[in-house]
Amino acid sequence: MANRNFNRLQALDKEVKHLYGTFDVGASGARTFDTAAISRSAGIKSITKESGAGQYTIVLGVPSGDIDRYSALLFFEAILLEAGAPAAEGSSLCQLVSEDVSGTTGSLVVNFVRSDTGAYANTPDGSKVLFHIVVKNSNLSAVGAGTIGAL
Repeated sequence: MANRNFNRLQALDKEVKHLYGTFDVGASGARTFDTAAISRSAGIKSITKESGAGQYTIVLGVPSGDIDRYSALLFFEAILLEAGAPAAEGSSLCQLVSEDVSGTTGSLVVNFVRSDTGAYANTPDGSKVLFHIVVKNSNLSAVGAGTIGAL
């Protein structure tokens, strides 16, 4: 295991937390979330493939336990790991459709979109999704809260 004495992550905001997750995609966009993926996805309670093409709900928390709620979503990104070239059908892009990290569901809803048509679409069978969520774990105001005025 690498340990090169990296320094702590620092931010001007109080209590910024980074959550990382991964899941494999099977036929028709079905999600597989095995034990190894759970161990690499601390802070992710569940990932559900919804009925809509390419749509997933990510719930924050402890697997088989409580939902975690945070005061704000600061950032979300996802990448698709796929060996094949995009070819004629274009590549898959991830869109954050909605988020409720501070509400009752503690969740994010994402959709994968084909880059050539803009239509929601399941990711290819055998691909892997890796994602990064940044949340605020404090109800203190952000250091730069408010509007940005003209300089």
